[in-house]
Amino acid sequence: IATKLFNSACQIRNTDLLSEQDNYLNIDGFAFPNLKGRCLNFDDFRWEIESGIFNKYGIRAPRYEEQNGWSNNGDFMQFCAILFFETCAHALVLKELKGD
Repeated sequence: IATKLFNSACQIRNTDLLSEQDNYLNIDGFAFPNLKGRCLNFDDFRWEIESGIFNKYGIRAPRYEEQNGWSNNGDFMQFCAILFFETCAHALVLKELKGD
């Protein structure tokens, strides 16, 4: 589910919002500003997003939670919402997403 959600969120780059990229690059409030203007492939971008989510929110991606398990389905849903939001926002500030 998380992989499909991540891939769907990356599709925001195929919308008219990407034409406003300069406006997004000027925003200082991005959670992971180190992603601005970078060229990444899907795997590296996902790693950056998942690492950033853990550092900012203290939430691990499902593949890391499998060892301990989620406390409940709400924890997983919270991760999914954050994953979708942060992926959409940061996909718009990448210079290139290889495999896009």
